[in-house]
Amino acid sequence: MADVKDQIAATGQKLMTHFRANDMKAAAQLYAEDCKLMPPGTETQHGRRAVEKTLTDLWASGGRSMELVTDELGLMGSDTAYERASYTVRGQDGSVVYQGKYVMIWKKIGGSWQIYIDINNKIEA
Repeated sequence: MADVKDQIAATGQKLMTHFRANDMKAAAQLYAEDCKLMPPGTETQHGRRAVEKTLTDLWASGGRSMELVTDELGLMGSDTAYERASYTVRGQDGSVVYQGKYVMIWKKIGGSWQIYIDINNKIEA
């Protein structure tokens, strides 16, 4: 289980790094090709292009960095895991643009852990 946690944590770090670099195409590649993104207030989005667009929109709204904090991570079989966590998106000046919580379902595809379902919500200030 420690190996899985390390691999998923490393992917989370890559997601934060790609977002900070405004490289949403690379960030979207961390998601499974047939992923589902379920952001607040919208219909379910499908595929990597939807992830790229959603992250691009987040950048356009002023987000410049993203912090992900895992609260719980567990296996559901040998090739599926879940993560319950929180996120904070900050602007250039460090102010909080968005914060919320999420649940991700991860799948092991081709030997690497990829985000298959990403359900998130925003905490209203």
